[in-house]
Amino acid sequence: RLTPINTQYSNPQLEYKNADGDPVKDTAYFYFAGNGSSCNTNVLTKPIVFIDGFDPTNSRDVKKIYEDYINVNVVRNSQQVKFGDYMLNDGYDFVILDFKHGNDLLERNAMTLVSLIERLNQQYGSTMQQGITLIGPSMGSLIAQYALAYMEKNNIPHNVQTYISFDGCHQGANVPIGLQNYVEYFTRRGIFKKNKAIREGLYNGLAARQMLAHHVSANSQFPAPDALRNIFLQNLSAVNEYPQLCRKVALINGAKNGVLNPNQNANSTLLRIYTQRKGWKSIWGLCQDKICMKLDWECKTAPNTGTAKVMENWTVEPLFNLLFWVPLGKTNKYATAAWGNSAQDNAPGGTFGTFFGTNPGDINESNFVFLLKETMYLLTGSKRTSFTQHINDFTMMPSYSAADIRLPNKNLYARFDNICPPTPFDYIYAPTQNERHVSVSAQGSQWFENEVKGILPTPLNPPAPNVYRNYETNDCNTMGLIASGANATCYDWSVTGDLKINGNLTTLSCGSNAVTITSDFGNGGNVSVSTRIGSTCFSQNKTICYTPCLAWENPNFQWIWSAPMTNEPLQAQVDEYPGAIYYQWFINGQLVETTYSGFLSTYNWPCTSEGEGLTVLAVTDCGRTVTVGGGTYSPICYGGRAAYNVKLYPNPASSNLTVSLDETMVSKAKTQKDVKAVEFKEILQIKIIDKLGNIKKIVKYSKGSKTVNLNVYDLPSDVYYIEVSDGVIQGKIPLIIKR
Repeated sequence: RLTPINTQYSNPQLEYKNADGDPVKDTAYFYFAGNGSSCNTNVLTKPIVFIDGFDPTNSRDVKKIYEDYINVNVVRNSQQVKFGDYMLNDGYDFVILDFKHGNDLLERNAMTLVSLIERLNQQYGSTMQQGITLIGPSMGSLIAQYALAYMEKNNIPHNVQTYISFDGCHQGANVPIGLQNYVEYFTRRGIFKKNKAIREGLYNGLAARQMLAHHVSANSQFPAPDALRNIFLQNLSAVNEYPQLCRKVALINGAKNGVLNPNQNANSTLLRIYTQRKGWKSIWGLCQDKICMKLDWECKTAPNTGTAKVMENWTVEPLFNLLFWVPLGKTNKYATAAWGNSAQDNAPGGTFGTFFGTNPGDINESNFVFLLKETMYLLTGSKRTSFTQHINDFTMMPSYSAADIRLPNKNLYARFDNICPPTPFDYIYAPTQNERHVSVSAQGSQWFENEVKGILPTPLNPPAPNVYRNYETNDCNTMGLIASGANATCYDWSVTGDLKINGNLTTLSCGSNAVTITSDFGNGGNVSVSTRIGSTCFSQNKTICYTPCLAWENPNFQWIWSAPMTNEPLQAQVDEYPGAIYYQWFINGQLVETTYSGFLSTYNWPCTSEGEGLTVLAVTDCGRTVTVGGGTYSPICYGGRAAYNVKLYPNPASSNLTVSLDETMVSKAKTQKDVKAVEFKEILQIKIIDKLGNIKKIVKYSKGSKTVNLNVYDLPSDVYYIEVSDGVIQGKIPLIIKR
């Protein structure tokens, strides 16, 4: 699974390794419910999988993850409790996945999560009382999103009932572009060149480059990402972006009502370091434009209108210029306001926390600032170096990004509490005040608990529209779609793959309910549509797949038995159609049977006359239908059909099959015209016969039973008959084995 990832990234740093060159191994830790005694019995009943977030130095161990993000103080039943311990005592299990390469490619860590989910289901699936709850904080949200979408794309069962993105960076995280340029200025060369920890951890590691919405490597004043993020988004799109077989929830720390970050203003100082020249204060009028400074380095937040300086660094001291290897005089960097006259640095959202070592609320200087201050003192021998810093206050995860809002006109300042916004999530939990990024509040812990326990709120969005699909019979690469949604004002359409809307569009905003979809190269893709209700409310997305038709090159229709006697089935066979999920069989235009293979065995033929035509229709998972005509048949319908009081389940079966006698089936059959009810008293013998009449298995029972179990795992996927005998009568019932 790692090969596709390696081939798409040319960067040689693809994973972290130990000193011996072996890859660092990730580890999953178990906190079993209650007092942990179920650890001894390998019982996992209500699993919550919590995966690690961004950890560039790999310093956060499982104990720290549990204490900081799970086992926090909350109030339940008027008493203060530790939330993690409270959930354990309530019967829930925590599985914590600690990535040992917390700044590596997101896809690589996602493959670890895929392996973990597979192993959990294999080892503990039989004891689980509910599906897995999967929560990923920050970077972990993207890892979980990719892993689940990857599993669904590759038909790997995940058994995840709820995916929770905890302040995730779906439209990108934020480190101020001014601060990125600032650090680049003095760490790319000179005395700090070999110390990459600040640059790599803050914005330049592999995962950081995949997450940031605006990266210094893009060399753009307007927000633009690093090339690695573009590749990640392409990979995410290739697995259909989001999982569809689970509930998707965003639990965010940013305000939903448009309240800006109270700690930062647009175009305000983040960090300033400056050293004055001795005695120059007294030279009145000659100190304009930093001339009295040996060094004056300043970075600012981005503007919310127009273009402004986000870094202005002045270095005029030969020793400094030599040590830091920076040019003499000024070096300026600029940034332009983001979408809709907004700015990432002070947008509503989860605010920057403790990356440089300060605790929430701590007013002391960070390790980063302390390092620079001491360096300046050692170089100058002077206390004249001054500092101003607010680097722990900017918005790291804009609410718009964490909730993955997709309004037609993007604006990071937009509120979404009084509308039903377009989003891939089934629900968004958000506070009314901005909180620290991935901090666990009392309100947030309650939202999480409710989701785990199935106490669900009313959906944010109206249901997705219904879609009628009409394939053009004369053009295999064309499909007409008509959508209908209650109170719809207009419809938003989008496509993936090589599909086009109305000939040349990949998106259509506020269009009509009818479109034509074409496939340029015959590869197909997905079509998504949602409705707008008024100007602010958007429905949930309806996504359907579309594949151009393939010729049924060798249907090879053949009769196995076209003239059945009384109580025998009509049987026919056709070669499998690529991608077909079921087949429909028609006689004279009347549907008589639906099967899951290219084999028909039915008692439901209309016994009217000989010579009627039989037609088989193959239906794919994308709704494509292909038809082939069969031959005529000559049923002998004398005596009608027989109904037995035998029930097979599951049918289709894969490994285990139960055969039981059901009295209600006989009583129902007795009320139907031309149906003979045959009632078994007990089961003494069972034969499994293939469609050609070969006996594949015989099981005899010395003592009659009403219910028996059979292992059919050794039989290949196909159509069979179960022949039941009670010593007096016998009858055959069709069985499908499918894996």
